[in-house]
Amino acid sequence: MPASTALIDSTSGVGAEALDDGTSACPVVGKKAPPAIAVAHLSVTYPTGVQALDDVSLTVPQGKIFGLLGPNGAGKSTLIRVLCGVILPTSGTALVCGLDPSTRPREVKEQLCGLFQGSPLESNMQVREVLWLFSKFYRHPADPEELLARLGLTEMKRSLCKTLSGGQRQRLAIARALIGNPRVLILDEPTTGLDVAARHELMDIVNQLRSEGRTVLISTHNIEEAETWCDQVAVVSRGKLFAVDSPRAIIERHGVRAKLEIVLSQPLPLERISRLPGVLDVTQIRSSDGRTDREFLLEGADAEAMLLQVVRLLVDTGVTLDGARMIRSGLEGAYLTLTGERIRS
Repeated sequence: MPASTALIDSTSGVGAEALDDGTSACPVVGKKAPPAIAVAHLSVTYPTGVQALDDVSLTVPQGKIFGLLGPNGAGKSTLIRVLCGVILPTSGTALVCGLDPSTRPREVKEQLCGLFQGSPLESNMQVREVLWLFSKFYRHPADPEELLARLGLTEMKRSLCKTLSGGQRQRLAIARALIGNPRVLILDEPTTGLDVAARHELMDIVNQLRSEGRTVLISTHNIEEAETWCDQVAVVSRGKLFAVDSPRAIIERHGVRAKLEIVLSQPLPLERISRLPGVLDVTQIRSSDGRTDREFLLEGADAEAMLLQVVRLLVDTGVTLDGARMIRSGLEGAYLTLTGERIRS
């Protein structure tokens, strides 16, 4: 662990540790460093009247991989934009390393960098030129050559960006995000468009960043990614926060029952399904067209037994079964239990 000295902001009295390698740790108030991210009662309503976030509160500890899990439209990108200082909250607070992005944006940018989905690269620049250029934007940049080596890009440092594969482009984008030595890195849907090998490479990089004491916030709709990568996960849907805990704790609390998802050809009263033998609970699932009268999530002790009871019921009603899926007992089942929604890839 590198030695450190304290840099004091003369306007606030808040210290920020400056490590010997040039990185800047989260500011320190007294002897206790604040969390990497602290959000309290945060709400955002756009001018169109759409409420993107509704009273969201969460804390992201330093040195952890934290996942925002939810489908498109859940509010994940809005929260990220608030943290990056791109938009202002309607109410509530959001702090990055104890700093408010709305009042101290320059200091926040020294602590945090966001890598957004589809972030463009300079197609006709060489890989090394991209990092050299961005290194000039920071007071204490990382060494571009060292970043190239760490991310496995040394051999293609003279290659044009437009010639890189999807995995190589993602690694370069991460190197570009790390050039300013941020303590908090935000990755928005980082595995979109990547093959299996590239995803594994990215996971290794994220784990390495955590081992260095950096905080990584991952916004994703990928259940497996959230369950296997993250130390903690926030379950979000329709602008609301439903749970924050480790994946294991969320699964144990909300995902232990057997689950069966069914799609019917016609609407059927929820009460008729809930009275079936072996069914402990039934939740209406919001379909892609916004309807909630044809898709249901059943919970009980045995998914196969519940399916048999559903088939028997439908024989008597004339309604047909358009689809059925047994859901593994994991974060996917817990998400459905908490939100009543299914995440679509």
